[in-house]
Amino acid sequence: MDSETRHPVRIGRFAGGTALATFAMSFLAIGGPGDVLHGNVTSQTAIAYAAQHGPEITLLGTLDGLSNTLLGILIVLLIAVAGASGILPRIAYVCAAAAVAVQWTHASILSGLVELAHRGGSDAGVMALFTLGSTLDDADAVVIPIAVACAGWVVLRSNRVPALVGWLTLAVAAFQSAIVVLAKVGGPDLTPALIISGWLWMLGIGITLLIRPVSTHERTGMVVPATAVT
Repeated sequence: MDSETRHPVRIGRFAGGTALATFAMSFLAIGGPGDVLHGNVTSQTAIAYAAQHGPEITLLGTLDGLSNTLLGILIVLLIAVAGASGILPRIAYVCAAAAVAVQWTHASILSGLVELAHRGGSDAGVMALFTLGSTLDDADAVVIPIAVACAGWVVLRSNRVPALVGWLTLAVAAFQSAIVVLAKVGGPDLTPALIISGWLWMLGIGITLLIRPVSTHERTGMVVPATAVT
């Protein structure tokens, strides 16, 4: 295997490892403060929780920020192993960057919530940050499916990556987009399905890319890099 062929293999395996790391990070963020932030709690309960569980809330914000950072890196790696350029990769980069920015902003708000509660700030101020921390956590629900969909289409068209990776990526993007649209029109809250579908996607492509980081044709040098996927 020459150096030109090994290069996408290394990127593919790196992408697989990043997908599994993203799964692990997002799995650690489940439960605890997240359930309270998104739960239907009273103002007094929310204020008391913020004052008593500061370290856990701060950790949650950090884990969420790291999860989206790893997700953004994963999008970049998937496009890199596909060897693609053009409009869709650029859209994916912009949306992935937006998702990263949203979650680190969310982490900053949670940190401010903890600091204000610890200092005995006004109940109104603590509750405002508590509510903002909850709502901002869902603000990346639009940009993530767009980034994932663009990356999935690029991967599938490239023929450099196992087709399963592209199809899984497109499937989860379509499923999550449908959930977001359903929620916006007043449908039921399907956040658990959103989370589980993301986990299955990360596990599926992570394991696949670690076992077979590039397609069989790419290994034999039969595929020309997709330099103009749009």
